[in-house]
Amino acid sequence: MSNSHEKPMLFSTEMVESIIKGNKTETRRTNGLEEINKNPNDWANIDIQWGIDKCYISAINRKSGEILDIKCPYGTIHTKIWIRETWAELDFLAHDQLGVVYKASEIGKDWEANDEAWTWKPSIHMPKKYARIWLKIESIGIDRLKNISKEDAIAEGIEVLEKDVQYSYKDYLSDEVYYFDPRNSFESLWDSINGEGAWDFNPWVWVIKFRKEVVNES
Repeated sequence: MSNSHEKPMLFSTEMVESIIKGNKTETRRTNGLEEINKNPNDWANIDIQWGIDKCYISAINRKSGEILDIKCPYGTIHTKIWIRETWAELDFLAHDQLGVVYKASEIGKDWEANDEAWTWKPSIHMPKKYARIWLKIESIGIDRLKNISKEDAIAEGIEVLEKDVQYSYKDYLSDEVYYFDPRNSFESLWDSINGEGAWDFNPWVWVIKFRKEVVNES
């Protein structure tokens, strides 16, 4: 498969764990949509179109009538996504791990808990040769962030908490709070990643649904 059909994508350690468990099957991203997200309320999505190795949307400015064609930076349907995650490279490591440890792994958790000098490398610096998790894009759409449904919020991989009540979901900004509506949990996750007020800004986002293809969980 040519490199044009393979794209990297960054995920936090918590979301990598959720993907491995099979709980996270979609993601929302703003990369490539910076121009329309300067004033998201001014734009309307007209159409999404597909090519052999790309997809793009046409957005129209409600005020000026300007039309922008925007290519999705993550490829198209069937594009292979390799995950960039927090990792460490060692001079020597047992267990036949090729000198690489991933923070979202049992070995990584154990080593971090028992080695005060442990140093992790940011996911953005992880080379493709160390990728252990591959995804396959099944669909790409575009929407405003706040339009997310309860079902899609759950598919974003938010954590379900064990409470003596109905299903509840994690607040990613506080250990003292939990939610009954998964959309509130996802809101807190979004703000924890993108900064306070990011949810209220309600940007346009790519809605990317995927399936897990390869995971080396060691």
